[in-house]
Amino acid sequence: MNWTAAQSYCKANYTNLAVIATREENLKVREIANNLRTTFWIGMNRTAKLSETWQWCNREPTGIYNWRVNEPNNNLDNEDCVSVTTSGWNDSPCSSTSDFLCDWNIIFVQEIMTWEEALKYCKTYYKGMASLSTETKMTLAESETAQSGTARVWTGLRFLDGKWFWLSNEQIDSQVSVSECPALQYHCGARNVMKNMWENRHCNDRLSFFCYTK
Repeated sequence: MNWTAAQSYCKANYTNLAVIATREENLKVREIANNLRTTFWIGMNRTAKLSETWQWCNREPTGIYNWRVNEPNNNLDNEDCVSVTTSGWNDSPCSSTSDFLCDWNIIFVQEIMTWEEALKYCKTYYKGMASLSTETKMTLAESETAQSGTARVWTGLRFLDGKWFWLSNEQIDSQVSVSECPALQYHCGARNVMKNMWENRHCNDRLSFFCYTK
């Protein structure tokens, strides 16, 4: 998507394109870029055409930068939006097509619960159980759990009426590889963050999990 379309998608499904407000968030985004080996939009653009001033899409102060060498250069006076590459940030034409990163709105809950208990907990204290429905989300989740030693986490993936679905109603893509006909009670989807794979687990297993914060 181009930058504007990516922002519209993030606003409709999350809050906005990603805003990098802290050193920790900057390190996390660098890790995502290195793991995915791809370029993606973040929520920064110029305040005006030909301006040397940058702004976040939510108007937070722009205190954090991670520009590539010799960037931003505003090539052909047409690079007004910011993308992240494996070597740092780049100013790019807003009309270019790229992957994108939405604002991170997921929290890792280290308490262990059954799938139903985790679902209730997320609904009670947050905004529901999180769906790790994209490669970017999975990479973020794995970085969140890296220091905890957690092997598996519950996600908003469930098997009912003969099919798997995300609680968020997002489309399940080919990256989610689980049994098409799981045994009874093995109808809950977990992410094995150690092996980078999906598993259908017994719903009474007790695992940590992710919730949406907004």
